[in-house]
Amino acid sequence: MLTNHLIRIALADDHDLIRRGIAQLLEQEGFVIVADAGNGKDLIDKIDNQEVDIILMDISMPMMDGIETTKWISRHKPEIRIIALTMMDDDMHVIRMLRAGARGYLVKNTNPSELVFAIRDVYERGYHMSELVSGRLIRNIQSGGSSDHLDKAATLTDREIEFLRHCCTEMTYKEIGNLMHVSPRTAEGYSKSLCEKLQLKSRVGLVLYAIKNRIEVI
Repeated sequence: MLTNHLIRIALADDHDLIRRGIAQLLEQEGFVIVADAGNGKDLIDKIDNQEVDIILMDISMPMMDGIETTKWISRHKPEIRIIALTMMDDDMHVIRMLRAGARGYLVKNTNPSELVFAIRDVYERGYHMSELVSGRLIRNIQSGGSSDHLDKAATLTDREIEFLRHCCTEMTYKEIGNLMHVSPRTAEGYSKSLCEKLQLKSRVGLVLYAIKNRIEVI
């Protein structure tokens, strides 16, 4: 069974107190902290000769923010998996992080057990979605259902796939509706029906679902 001390983690956050607090917590849980930095440029320099499994990446940082840093790492060090950190549920910034290559996201006030679970989830399965899927699906998995349920979701129609591809952009529902020649309310209805169909909770969940299942995004 995997032990935490095998997972090597780097941290990027411009708030020293938050960064040090996370590092201390993870070290107490047995993880190895191999680097920490206050911005993306410093992080890239520090991990140049380090072996890193997971990066916890703040979105808003000076000099080089989390989105640009994630893009760079996805191109140059694709073996490293990134979890986005955000102060609040800001869908558009999270969507940009997912499109840049992040494998999941966490709000900074997440409880420690969820942080530990997310790291192991991304390390072992490649993605972390537990906060994005419905309680119904979580109960299904916990009661013995397949953890690959999301990958085997009901077949999507061409129209649903079209909406899902638009959903992965930063467009509003009004803008998506204009492209699909439907009202903003209908476009939002697509989002709600897809969330119900795929047992997801939000637009961010839909975006991660599309990326995870290699649905071509615009």
